[in-house]
Amino acid sequence: MNCSKSILGRRSAFLTLVTAAMAFGGVANLASAGTITFNGPVISGGTGFGSVLSILGLQNKDSEAGSVSWNGTEVRTGDATNNQATNIRTIAELTAQGINASNFALIFNINQTGSGSASQTLHLFGVHVTFFTAAGAVIPITADYTPANTTNGDLYQMVGGGTGQSGQLFNVNLTSTEATTIFGTSTNRVGLTVDNINDKTDDGDENFFLATRSPVAATPEPSTVALALSGLVTIGFAGLKRLRRKVTAEV
Repeated sequence: MNCSKSILGRRSAFLTLVTAAMAFGGVANLASAGTITFNGPVISGGTGFGSVLSILGLQNKDSEAGSVSWNGTEVRTGDATNNQATNIRTIAELTAQGINASNFALIFNINQTGSGSASQTLHLFGVHVTFFTAAGAVIPITADYTPANTTNGDLYQMVGGGTGQSGQLFNVNLTSTEATTIFGTSTNRVGLTVDNINDKTDDGDENFFLATRSPVAATPEPSTVALALSGLVTIGFAGLKRLRRKVTAEV
């Protein structure tokens, strides 16, 4: 699927929004962009998000794109419009969950029910974390993810069966000046724009939620626990045999 024109169009509109905010409102003289970098997969059990800060949910066939922003009220676009997982977030909500500028992260939860890895793998294009004042002015600071493969998007696979808090973890990186501007005011809002996700987005919805860089401990599989216990038992018996031999030799 060739989505180049569509993606460039969304990117252009996004940059126009930020440029307009720099010229007419928002926080002056702070035009800058942080980065979003891939950290790794996070696996957690359960069947729901629990108390995580879901920020964007997308669902459509073949490709998905959308955003949530703030102009004094919540604004949803694209495939995020009617998704209950889409919610603008305040800095107060982030700090209540233990999220700060140094551990700020985003989790991409893929939820596709097809069998086989190919049907549970998606191509991710640009992702942008955006910021707003309580009054709705755009703060001209963003954190951006640009795929290494700008033509086809970067490939990510569903982890943990797509359940619970499982997903692909991304670090949201801000400079100290950006962090002070964003996290220094508890009423600031955090939004998200996803340029495009494509290839086999046919059933479950894709969700993004805010988290720390170590949001949950990985839950080991029962077989892994059994193997570890077996190893400990073997080591214990070996140590006991050595002790008996030593005692016998001394006697």
